[in-house]
Amino acid sequence: YATIALSRLRRDAPSARRRRVGRWQARWARVWYVCCHTIGGVRISYVLDQSLDDARDRGPFIVISNHFGAFDGLIMADILRRVGHHDFRPVAKRQVNAIPIMGRAWRELGSAFVERDHRKDDADAVSSFASIAREDAANVIIFPEGTVLSAATAVLGARTLLSPKLGGFRRLVRALPERPILSLTLYWRDFAPYKLSDEGLVPPGCEVLVECRILEPPSAADADRVLLDEWRRKA
Repeated sequence: YATIALSRLRRDAPSARRRRVGRWQARWARVWYVCCHTIGGVRISYVLDQSLDDARDRGPFIVISNHFGAFDGLIMADILRRVGHHDFRPVAKRQVNAIPIMGRAWRELGSAFVERDHRKDDADAVSSFASIAREDAANVIIFPEGTVLSAATAVLGARTLLSPKLGGFRRLVRALPERPILSLTLYWRDFAPYKLSDEGLVPPGCEVLVECRILEPPSAADADRVLLDEWRRKA
């Protein structure tokens, strides 16, 4: 709130205010990442594809990943910090809008809050969100599965992946046609859905393997195929 107040006192333009909040978000994401790693004992190993060698010159990105919970966002923030593109904006479920501090920050950033039930308002929110991210040259994050993998959502013995929903990714590709895709694959070595809450809170001491690679910008007509092929590869 102090960050927002300072921007108002300085009469920052909307884009400058969003970037200021984006820097605040990146700093706190780093703090929580370090806390989970050093205090919570979450062990993180990265496999970085050669395509990331020139990532600093290729971003910003459309970032996709399979989804276990809130900690996934911290992993994404760490990867984006490593490649020199710290500013990120998420597509989030509408309930996040009501979370103190985080919800307000994401509203300031122009994030898209969606119901995930194919309504027109969701599509409009994603289109508006993409327009703001393009103006700010910010990364956009979407979890194509639409929810976390937990005891409640795991079906047919799913252990690491749920089937992706295509609409949101397709709309982002259409709105941001020149952007490469930064794809993360998360694999919790000691994962068991019953250990996680519906919000995907990670128990202390777990170990996660994170593979990262960059895909060339897909065409709008090819977006569905690219996403489905990537999900098969993740599996």
